[in-house]
Amino acid sequence: MSAKLTNRIWKSGAASALLILGGCSLAPDYQRPEASLPAALGLTAEEAENPLAAESLEKWWELFGDEELNRWVEKALIANGDLGEAAARIRESRALYGFEAAQLWPTLGVDGSATRTESADYAVSSGTDNPLNQFGLSGLLSYEVDLFNKLGDSRDAAQERLLSTSFAFYTLRNSLIAETVIAYYGLQSSVNQLALAKETIETRQQAVEFQQKRFDAGFSTELELQQSIAELADGKVRVPQFEELILTYQTSLLVLTGADPIAFWKRDEFSDDPRELPAPPSVELDLIPASLLERRPDILSAESALKATYESIGVAKAQRWPTLSLGALLGTSALEFGDLFTGPSKTWSVGAELTGPIFDFGRSKNRILAAEARQQEAFWIYQNTVREAFGEVSESILTLEQREDLVAARENQLKASSRLLDLAKEQYDEGFSEYIDYLDAERQSFEAELTLEESRLRRLSAAVNLFKALGGGWTGALDASALEPFEPVGDEDDQ
Repeated sequence: MSAKLTNRIWKSGAASALLILGGCSLAPDYQRPEASLPAALGLTAEEAENPLAAESLEKWWELFGDEELNRWVEKALIANGDLGEAAARIRESRALYGFEAAQLWPTLGVDGSATRTESADYAVSSGTDNPLNQFGLSGLLSYEVDLFNKLGDSRDAAQERLLSTSFAFYTLRNSLIAETVIAYYGLQSSVNQLALAKETIETRQQAVEFQQKRFDAGFSTELELQQSIAELADGKVRVPQFEELILTYQTSLLVLTGADPIAFWKRDEFSDDPRELPAPPSVELDLIPASLLERRPDILSAESALKATYESIGVAKAQRWPTLSLGALLGTSALEFGDLFTGPSKTWSVGAELTGPIFDFGRSKNRILAAEARQQEAFWIYQNTVREAFGEVSESILTLEQREDLVAARENQLKASSRLLDLAKEQYDEGFSEYIDYLDAERQSFEAELTLEESRLRRLSAAVNLFKALGGGWTGALDASALEPFEPVGDEDDQ
């Protein structure tokens, strides 16, 4: 066999070995952890009068048909500070992913030099200039061969961390939407209760004046007068309580929507008009339990974080093996600047460097053990996230059903209290009952109205929590267009 043929075979075999080693990842294969899912979520679209399509979860708050609510949610999504922080973390993760992806490519650099050196006379050869000029210009190419897919696994781990960060952004976004809707309707409910209290105070004030006249004329006792005064005082106590709630909900909305500090003093964008709370929109969905794993961004974030740990194990294992770096230099060197680009000044070199650990006193072993421990940690975080997600869905469904029943019971209670009040007034006006009986009936009716208002707000909150638990508030898919608003803008200095 000729030397030339032997050389070709050796080169071919070496190249093949590099390709095999470069595509051979040491990362364990990822498999989604198994979970015992329920047979159904407890929701059905078969008998719903107005069933929701799954895609309606994307902007579920619009189902309330309240343009003012939509405006507050939009403001929160644009200006919330926590959301801005999360978007910045996405940009950071994207930059780190770009850095790891760039590691797979060669590095090309340039090196230029110009020196003038004067040496001792004894060190200068005969016929050599002293001082001596030296000019050089070189292009440098360096490349690390991706043995055992170390660089590829680093890139893939960074990509999964980017996805995890992006999904975490949408988890925060969904929570922000839910908090905004609850604060908005909490504010409206407090306004309604304040208006009810003021209306009751006005009625009780008239009753006090009426009883005062009767007492002055000798037609009633001081006991009846003091009873009416006590009921008026009780109504007035409610006013500052509801006003405090209004301030609290207003502050929450301003914080959630990133308002300027001056807005906390002006508070001129809030209405004090009472308005009946809406019934929650239908939440009957034809979703299978497995779909929750694809809709909940917190589950997707935990899974991407888990995938990243698998790739990191591959990186840790690859670091136990040698690193092969290739380098090349092409340049020119001359004593005179004008001779730099002439044939005799040309210089070049190529080379390879293979480095690797022999004995590192357990560094590599413990690096792998740490990576495997992080994988186990991420595994349990994922498992707990799945459990919590299904727990939230189950609890939200049951809570909404219970609060629907409670609202119905409160409505019946108000009807009965209102009828009792009418009868008590008739009996008192006709002289068949004591004034205290009328006051008791009026108090029951007032309390029934307040508790019904509170129950309606709690029902709305339960519906909001169910939408959130089902993963509502985003498209349910993550792609480049979904992250486009957070793409950093380049400038002329970008390389």
